[in-house]
Amino acid sequence: MRNFYSNLRFLSEYFLPGFVSTILLLAYYFYGNTTTPSLLIFLLIDFFIVLPLFSFIISGYKSSLVNFASIKKIFARQKCVPTLQYTYICILCLTWAILTFGLLKSFSEHLENHYFHWVPRWFTLTDIFIHQEKYSHALLVITWVVLLFGSVIIPTAEEVYFRGYLMTKTNHLKAWSPIVNTLLFSIYHLWSPWMIPVRFIATLPLYYMVWKKENIYIGIIVHCSLNIVGDVIMTFPLLFN
Repeated sequence: MRNFYSNLRFLSEYFLPGFVSTILLLAYYFYGNTTTPSLLIFLLIDFFIVLPLFSFIISGYKSSLVNFASIKKIFARQKCVPTLQYTYICILCLTWAILTFGLLKSFSEHLENHYFHWVPRWFTLTDIFIHQEKYSHALLVITWVVLLFGSVIIPTAEEVYFRGYLMTKTNHLKAWSPIVNTLLFSIYHLWSPWMIPVRFIATLPLYYMVWKKENIYIGIIVHCSLNIVGDVIMTFPLLFN
């Protein structure tokens, strides 16, 4: 019975943040103003609710604010990696992720269009990129600026939480630990279930290396770089349409 509750708590720590994000986004869709981009609402939910939730769980459910002591302990136990090795690992993992997301984009779109076509376009977070004419230029700029900061702060927080905190709880699984962690992290993105298979394939090598080298800085650098390339740089031209 103790193992059952331990496993239940373990899974809840993986999925609760994603569940909270999805539920709040749904609530805003039904009761809020959908003339505001869903991406902006999603980012604000992450900043003001999900990130404090990460800190609350990492602190042992003792503090809802940023717990610097608990986070400092996570960074303190990271192993050193030689600079050259560190560099090529990051480059290879980033390249693999970009190629995977790019080459399998049509597969994700197939899943979205055939199995999740019932999901309102606003809720998929991509409406601002497809129908930017619906939103004022000022709103596009605000969303892009928040996205710029979010593409660094949110991935960093996710790496600290999912790799620095949660992955250590599966060390007994040995080489299966990064596989389980990557799978559960992919499912955590409940708001985009059609991306789960591709996200798993794209990030598995990265999180294997994070586990192998016992260094979350690898995950932070690649995750932030991936978000900046995919979300910030690629969407910048929208500001001038």
